Amino acid sequence: MCDDETHDLWFTIVFSGSSHPDFANAIVSRLGLPLGDLELTKFANLEIGVEIRQSVRDMDVYIIQTSYSHVNDYLMELLILVHACKIAITVVAPCFPYSRHIPFPTEKPLLGTLTLEQNRLLSACRDPSKTVNGYRFWTARSGRLVASMIESAGLQSLWVLLSNLRATEMANLLGVDFALIHKDRTCKGKDETDSLVLVGSVEGRDAIMMDDMADTCLTLTQGAAILRRHGARRIYAVITHGIFSGDSVDQIHQSDIAEVIVSNTVPQKDHLQCCPKFKVVDVSPIFAEAIRRTHNGESISYLFDTNAFQ
Repeated sequence: MCDDETHDLWFTIVFSGSSHPDFANAIVSRLGLPLGDLELTKFANLEIGVEIRQSVRDMDVYIIQTSYSHVNDYLMELLILVHACKIAITVVAPCFPYSRHIPFPTEKPLLGTLTLEQNRLLSACRDPSKTVNGYRFWTARSGRLVASMIESAGLQSLWVLLSNLRATEMANLLGVDFALIHKDRTCKGKDETDSLVLVGSVEGRDAIMMDDMADTCLTLTQGAAILRRHGARRIYAVITHGIFSGDSVDQIHQSDIAEVIVSNTVPQKDHLQCCPKFKVVDVSPIFAEAIRRTHNGESISYLFDTNAFQ
């Protein structure tokens, strides 16, 4: 980063919660800033303590906190961090807790307003009426982001498969044809998994399965088996947030998936050591650029129209 860009951020402070400090460090390194000075502690009864060790008066404050395991602890830590700042802040939450239960806007999903947790964050401040306009929530649910991950991984001219209704959006971004994996939830019983139905032909083609979040990975591994039965050549999975709970990494290792391309919004170091199929794409530059543009009053739409990883 050039000196002029660093000077533009002199009145910016970026704090990191304890969920993913490596990701926060990558963001501030890109911005040419140090992380804000704070101390996070836990008392004997496991209550969370936060101490801000520098002044935030008249500063543009950003708090980076993602979520994967220990979701409730990370959310509570975020609430306490917001309260400790006592000013208008921007929450940068690549993987936001309980986001499965919150509808996201479709046009610009990178800047999604999370109404359920917004009220909790607002109530964490002493005077919500003065800070309501200062809360912005950033998540990584973006078609452009997933497309950039595919391009960064060097995958081109591949048949695109999705388990949701954004198939046409992704196919247009990548300039390829698509088929669809459909979940028939009417077949779901108490101890049964969703029935997956392939719509379209993949015979002799490479295939990509995409999802915003991968937790148990049951859909991914079953989808890969279906694609193999229908004649797909090589099968890839592209995941925005890779949580990979339980034995999901072992399931992927034993599955027909050739490679899993996942962002670093969630720590992936342990998964990389356990399974050679994983490839991690660094998405911190897009968040760093979003912070810089927001601070300088520049357009965020740029991030949806270009490859922010270059």
